[in-house]
Amino acid sequence: MSEAKKYDRSYKEQSVKPALEIGVKRAGEELKVPYGTLYGWVQAAKKGIYTDTTKKRSPR
Repeated sequence: MSEAKKYDRSYKEQSVKPALEIGVKRAGEELKVPYGTLYGWVQAAKKGIYTDTTKKRSPR
């Protein structure tokens, strides 16, 4: 089984824009990012996790 791929915050932020413009499925195919992964980034961006660095995520 392959090792989990790590994406830096900047890449995630930049990937959200095309996902919102052309759709998560198509953007994921073009960026070679799994649908579920990109969908999670879009949801996080909608909650302001990537745009507002003053917010802290609550511990699980």
